[in-house]
Parts: sequence; structure tokens; C-alpha cells
Amino acid sequence: MFKLADRSANFARSLLLVGVCSCSNQKASDAALGGSAGQASTVGGHDSGGGNSAAGASGTGGSAAQGGNSGTNGGSGGTAGVGTAGGGGAAGDAGAASVLDETLKPVVTRAVAPSRLVSLGSGHYFVEFPAAAFGTLDITIAATSATTVTLKFGEKKSGDAVDVNPGGDVTYKLETLAVTPGTKTYRITQHPTLGFFARPDKLFATIPFRYVEVSNYPGTLTAANLSQIAVNYPFDDNASSFSSSSSTLNAVWDLTKYSTKACTWLGVYVDGNRERCPYEADAYIQMLSHYCQDTQAYAIGRASLTDLIAHPSWPAEWAFNFIYAAWTDYLWTGDASFLAANYAALQTKTLDKYARADGLINPTGTGISQDTPVVDWPYQYRDGYDVGSYPSSVNAQRYRALVLMGKIASALGKTSDATKYSNQAKTVYDSFQTAYFDASQGTYFDSLVSTHFALHASAYPLASGIVPAEKVASVANHVKSRGMAFGVYGAQYVIEGLYNADEEDYALGLLSSTSSNSWYHMLASGSTITTEAFDPTFGDWSHVWGAAPANLIPRSLMGIEPLEAGFAKIQIKPQIGTLSSASIKIPTLKGPVSVSVTKGTTYQVLVVIPTGATAKVYVKDYGSLGPTVMVDGASATGTIEGKYVVFDGVSSGSHRFERAMSAQ
Repeated sequence: MFKLADRSANFARSLLLVGVCSCSNQKASDAALGGSAGQASTVGGHDSGGGNSAAGASGTGGSAAQGGNSGTNGGSGGTAGVGTAGGGGAAGDAGAASVLDETLKPVVTRAVAPSRLVSLGSGHYFVEFPAAAFGTLDITIAATSATTVTLKFGEKKSGDAVDVNPGGDVTYKLETLAVTPGTKTYRITQHPTLGFFARPDKLFATIPFRYVEVSNYPGTLTAANLSQIAVNYPFDDNASSFSSSSSTLNAVWDLTKYSTKACTWLGVYVDGNRERCPYEADAYIQMLSHYCQDTQAYAIGRASLTDLIAHPSWPAEWAFNFIYAAWTDYLWTGDASFLAANYAALQTKTLDKYARADGLINPTGTGISQDTPVVDWPYQYRDGYDVGSYPSSVNAQRYRALVLMGKIASALGKTSDATKYSNQAKTVYDSFQTAYFDASQGTYFDSLVSTHFALHASAYPLASGIVPAEKVASVANHVKSRGMAFGVYGAQYVIEGLYNADEEDYALGLLSSTSSNSWYHMLASGSTITTEAFDPTFGDWSHVWGAAPANLIPRSLMGIEPLEAGFAKIQIKPQIGTLSSASIKIPTLKGPVSVSVTKGTTYQVLVVIPTGATAKVYVKDYGSLGPTVMVDGASATGTIEGKYVVFDGVSSGSHRFERAMSAQ
């Protein structure tokens, strides 16, 4: 997340997008690679023939993915009518449920084959893997005499060479290997640059790399002679899926899903390669994304929050993100044990110590000292935000934290505390409108006495639910007027807020943008893991807080959210904007939730709701045609809520909702 020399008193504290990361102009000697990644051999300089094999990986156009149990997509459920008799549901049945497992699993390794190998002559080779990963390299060498092999590792290439001056905090490392006579497989010992608070590697020293340049290799190097040994937390690649009519959006999904997986290599959510330590905001975004991908995520999510209780970071708003994350864990797991065990710690995260009588707060930190407002990162992505005193962005997020603390207290049976937090939230809500709203601009000031209206002063209120209904449109219009004047951290809240405001077309435009401030630009710049900033020359190329679309697509675009803890009740509110089709599957403890939406002459929403759950399904009222919708082949009447026809209490199983796009 941040570049820091220290953190003061609080611990003073399978993706493959070869089509995007082009491999054009390949030499005739390039190998078209595929199949298994190598031969059976031992690791560490012993004789070949009886140890670890380089496990199967795909060739060009596919990724090597291993780890975690495969998902369960079968099971029972059947089709249930929604106010009518009838059949005709969505493809597939409700899948089997699973049980919450809080056991933190060991990280696992994957042996990944090269996607490209170029001979540069005289024992000199350039090797390209499908994607960057945290790990190291296994290389098999048959030598007749002692020699030294040189290996360059990097996340960025320059032609058919590792970029040795990649800029920012992008990885480049040079390693030398002493080779002895005989045929042996060597596991390269990496030497990562570690920050003071870096969490330790679990298996062996790792760096993030995609490219390797090998010099002085004896004999002929082939794809079978080397493997990228990637490390990550167990991950079921098949538990979630998404596709749409937008190839750009599909590429963004692939990028951010893979980033969520790749950045679990330390067995805890960390900010990225440079610092390798947890931050609350980074952890919250990764948790949201990981929980949308794999139920195995719950254990590492809780482990990350436990780490942050012992070692909190310094930004003011990050305290609120901790509350958001704890509530998210409860909603997704249905288990309140973490909330109960850490309730006292959660209470400190509302920053009440800074509150004045009207509930607004002015955190006093400056620079990188404790409780400094951040707004967004890097600071050039703050749209000129005037932090001043009592910043509105901080107080909007505090409002949401107080609302959630009231819900946490209620879930734990602490009724007096629930009332206290509810009252505090109402006080902040009322004070916020009086202190910050400017009627002439139709939106909120950055801070008290400020006359500036940064994007974030509007976006965070939309995301936090503190904007009155009659002001939502004007506040959203101000956000839209500022374009992509935000960073990858702020993106989580900017886009979430826009979907809250029913600005689905504009929000989709941000997710699928190909501008210089976009996720697609990360890919076009050569990164296969989300970068620390939209500008890939800043920071590192392995920052999972940039992977917000991995949760925004399931939760906002496709509208899947738990309304009751443990997905006992599910919201399904698709907002696919200008897409003509979109389909998704995400895992829950009750089983997979699937949603498929198509727009043509009719608008269709197909859902699969797991056994033991009910759903509240929102059908977009295109053409303002009233509350009648065809549900499972029969006419049914829903309730109009804004731009939607809503069906509450939809039972488990497969269901089809269909209506005309306009009056016939």
C-alpha cells in the first residue's frame, strides 16, 4: 500500500491473457510450448530421478492452476414456483452446501510451464511464463563440468529480455547458480527485498516474477527443463466464473480474480510485494474479492483480521475498513464468533475519541502518523481533495462504521450498544447534511470551511449510504462529472456508490474502460497482477487492493449480496448496463449462487438459489411496464421498488424471470 520507513507505535506497526500481453514478432526459434512442465527429479542439487515432478501446466493460451478442493456443482434443489406453479428455470440446480472451516491451511505450490522460450544463442535464453506469480524457479541442468549459470528474474520485459530497470517497485533480481557435474534439478534460492514489517514466507523465499533470462546454460534448454514454482493459498479456480458480452470486462475479471489468488502467498492478506504486511483497507478489498471466489477464503480472511488486531496500521479510515471487513465475514459465514471474541477491539475502530458533540470527527494525524486521513492513494489520485479539518470523506465512512457497529451489537444480543450506535449514526447523518452539503453544487464539500468539491467528497457518501434519497442524483452527477479522478483504492467505493445510485451504465464504463486510468491499462502495460496504481510506473505490480472488480462484478454489476447472515437470504439485483449478456457463479456455504442475464427482445434473469436459502430478486423495469413479469413460465405480480419489479421470498432452485424490454 504505502511506502514507509516505519509505521510508528502501532507495531510502530490462471490468469493468462497472452492476447493482451502480446507475444508478436516471435523469432523462428521460439518454442510453441504446452503440456506438462518438466520431468521427475529431486530439488536442491541431488541426482535426477526420484523426487518432485514439475506438475502439469497448460501451454500457450491456458493457465496452470492447482490447489484447493474442486467445487461441488451438483446436488439437489429443484425448481420451486414463485407465486405460481410452473417450471422452466435457469440452467443447473442448486449445489450442495458446505461447512464453515476456520482452519488456516498451509500455502501450496503449483509448477507452471513456460508459455514461451526463446534461444538467444550461446547458452542464452529468454523464458516467459503465462503470468507473474510469487515463487521461485526449478531448473534442470545436465553439466559435464562445474560452471556458473546466471539467472535474471523480472515482472517486466524489454523485448526478449528481462527489464533490468523496470522503474517504481517493479521486481528485477539477479541470481547466480553454482552448477556441479551431473544431471540435477536446482530450486533457485531467491533474495527478496523485505520491509521491516514483512510477514515471513511459509515455504521458501519468494519473489514475484513472470520472466527469466538464463545465461551460460550448458547444453540445450527446453520447456521440460524448468518450471515456475508458484505459491498461493489453496484456491478452487472452478468455484467462481463470469462471462459477459464485453471482452474487456471479461479480461478485467480474469486479471482481478487471478490477482486475488496470487496475492495469498503469505497465508495472510498483505498489501503487496514491497511491504508484505497487512493493512485494513487492503485486507478488506481482498477479503471481499476472495470471499466471492472461494469458500476456503474464510480462514485466511479471519487470520488477516486477527493479525491486524495485534498490529493495526495508521490511516484513519482504515479503522473503519476493519469494521467493514468484520461485518463482511459475518454476513458471508453466518458465524459471529469472530465478532464476539473481538468486540472490544471493534469498538475502538469508530474513532469516537475524535468526535465532537455533533458526532463529526477530525483525526489529527499528519504525514504517516497515527490516524492520518488518506482519502485515496497515491495522493495524485485524490482529485485535489482539501483535507482541511473534519474531512467529509472520513465522516461519511465513519457513519457507515457506526451503522455496522449497531448491526454487530444487535447480532451479539447487545441491545443497549445497538441502540447507542444507531443513535450515534443518526446524529452523524444529520450533522453531515448540515455541515457539508452545498445546495448550489448539489453535493458535498471536502471538509469544513473548504470550498472544493473533489470526486471523493461525493463518492464516499454514496457508498456509505449517508446521502438522502432526494440528493442521490445530484451527488452521483458530480461523481460522473469528474471522470476517473480516483485511485485503485478509491475505486472500490466510487463504483460501489455509483451502483448504489443506479448509475449502472456509467459504472460499467469505469469497469471496462481502456483509458490510462483503468484495469485494462494494467494489462496493456504488461502486468498480469493488479498494480498499486493505475499508473504502472508507480509502486509495485502485485497489489491486490487494485483487484476491486473481482468483488464489484459479483456484488454490484450482478447484484449478489447476502441479506441475512450465512446467505440465508440473498439479494439478486443485476445492473448490467449496456451489456447484452452476463453470467456469473459464486460460491457460498449453502452452495453456488448463479445468475444469468440477457437482453434482446425480452429481458431475462435466470437464477439458481442454493438449498436452504431464499432470495429477493430485482427485475429491471425497462419501459416502465408495471409489476407483471413472467416467472417460471407463468404470469406473476411483483412489487415496484424504484426502477425494479421485486420478488421477495423466492425459494431455492432454478427460476426464470422474463419480460418485454418495451411496450409492444
